[in-house]
Amino acid sequence: MPRVDGFGILENLQQDPSTRALPVLVLTAQTRTGEEKTLLQQRVRTVLQKPGLDRDTLIQAWRGLLQAYRGSTPKE
Repeated sequence: MPRVDGFGILENLQQDPSTRALPVLVLTAQTRTGEEKTLLQQRVRTVLQKPGLDRDTLIQAWRGLLQAYRGSTPKE
């Protein structure tokens, strides 16, 4: 989406009932302000910092998100 930052994308996801329940993992290299951290904590499942992030930690975070999402969606 042109001219939309990550916070705008989160807002769009929250406004759409079909995407509101999607678990979100944020991967960032930027240092966030206290206000930004609070906003992220309210809207995303996980925030990971790129500096020092290893492959296993990232994979473990994705697996946790998928398990939580699968556990919260109705079975067909």
